[in-house]
Amino acid sequence: MPKRDTSVDRFGDKLLFVVLTSFGPIWRLVNRVKCCHRRTNRTLVNAMMKKMPSRPEPWSCCYDYVSWEGLSNRSFWKRHLPPSDEMQHVLPSLERVAELFRRPPDSARLQSKSTLLFSHFASWFTDGILRSERREPRDIRCNASSHEIDLNQLYGVNAKDTAMIRLGNGGQLKSQVINGEEFPPFLCSDGKIKPEFEKLPLPTGWKMIPDTLKDGLFAFAMDRANFHPHYAMFTVLFFREHNRVAKLLQSANPTWDDERLFQTTRMILIVCEINIVVEEYINHIGPYHFKFTNDPAILTGKEEWYRPNWGTIEFNLLYRWHSLVPSRIRVRDVDVSLAESMFQTGWLPKHGLGQLFEDASLQRATKFGLYNTDSILQHVEVATIKLCREARVRSYNDYREFLGLKRVTDFNQITGDPVVINGLKSAYGHVDNVEFYVGLNAEEVRPNSVLGTSAARMVAVDAFSQIYTNPLLSKHVYNEKTFTKLGMQMIQETRTIQAILDRNVPDRGRPWLATLTHPRWFRNAPDPECELDPPSLDTSGTPLLSAGGLP
Repeated sequence: MPKRDTSVDRFGDKLLFVVLTSFGPIWRLVNRVKCCHRRTNRTLVNAMMKKMPSRPEPWSCCYDYVSWEGLSNRSFWKRHLPPSDEMQHVLPSLERVAELFRRPPDSARLQSKSTLLFSHFASWFTDGILRSERREPRDIRCNASSHEIDLNQLYGVNAKDTAMIRLGNGGQLKSQVINGEEFPPFLCSDGKIKPEFEKLPLPTGWKMIPDTLKDGLFAFAMDRANFHPHYAMFTVLFFREHNRVAKLLQSANPTWDDERLFQTTRMILIVCEINIVVEEYINHIGPYHFKFTNDPAILTGKEEWYRPNWGTIEFNLLYRWHSLVPSRIRVRDVDVSLAESMFQTGWLPKHGLGQLFEDASLQRATKFGLYNTDSILQHVEVATIKLCREARVRSYNDYREFLGLKRVTDFNQITGDPVVINGLKSAYGHVDNVEFYVGLNAEEVRPNSVLGTSAARMVAVDAFSQIYTNPLLSKHVYNEKTFTKLGMQMIQETRTIQAILDRNVPDRGRPWLATLTHPRWFRNAPDPECELDPPSLDTSGTPLLSAGGLP
């Protein structure tokens, strides 16, 4: 496939990319030497933060101009750039743009790097920090987010919802045991919500859920947690880890009451989630030999970007990676359509948590980009484009300039794919008319990466600035007085999903596999342009990669 015209790329960006993706042995040495790694970690994170203006942003979705309400009312999304009406007069129809996302039947383009587990972790994680307003009538300007990584996928967004899933003893959450594995209680009995859970948020898509599936739904404090089994399995994994940690804390601190045990366990798990986001998820998205770590010690307190978190409408739009989801999902060597998998939380006790994590780790995610969204998610793409227009988000080129990148002057500077180029030309006519969301999806994915340049930069800056400003990482909070010596040890030992899975699934003689990076992936491998591939198993049925890590 022809490559894009890179003449628009800045020399400094090209040089940094080459340096970080070359000299593998040197970078591996830097990763191992703590003092060198810490300095490099601090330098690269701070350099990345300077690629975009730091918070607080002057604008919000409250008004089209700067206002006190917009600077103080956190129920409104912030904005990186003020709204614009100019583009609204040159935009093609929603239906025309939606066709740029549609995946042709039986022609899903797969990634060589990412697994289905990556796709679902991305969805599970971002739903925890980017929560749009769900009350009717919905106001697209508003959010229902705490603007923090707070593991609300498990604990819910308020104390009332959290209280309904708590056991009230030993800091634990309510649970049941099925086939030797721990799960949350079921939400329903005979298709009706149990009285003790009637005030929990109604599961997303409740009216669409067949009565035959309702008794398999779990009593989660988050509305979307039952939407898909791969979404639910992450919540169940952290649920098990919560109860495991709470028991250990109670044993080490027998005088503590239920409340202190619960609150301390919750804080430990939130930092564990942050560790995984930085050290497994963000490192997976990037193509670099240097590996970032969650090291609060890199903060000096003088960083200009160290400001309170506040999600933006652009970050909310950016993180809709529907093209990563395959059209068919493999569970226990059986292919199931995406539509058939919805609300199938009964898979968890039926197949076991370890099996589902391994199945998702052996199936490839599909490639990020245009012409690769399954038909069942087409209406979601339409809704996203509509939201982009209702919020009067500025053009793709305007945001490139905001990100410190050069404006593109030709479609082939976005991508070298002739199909995408022709689609953009036909829909928009001129490159300056390309919309923000469409442009991010049209960008050519960088080698050994998951995203294009603009999307990757915005993800990195917004993610790191959201992570390192979390109050639990403050030098006044991040210590043994807050988490206990045992808690700090658990935090240090939890850097991957694999680590939590190993501690919370029944032993079968070897670890179940949990990886965001496909076992067959290696650097500079060509991306497969094929349909669904078979599981990556050898003839004995053993994964080609041990759970110990990637080569």
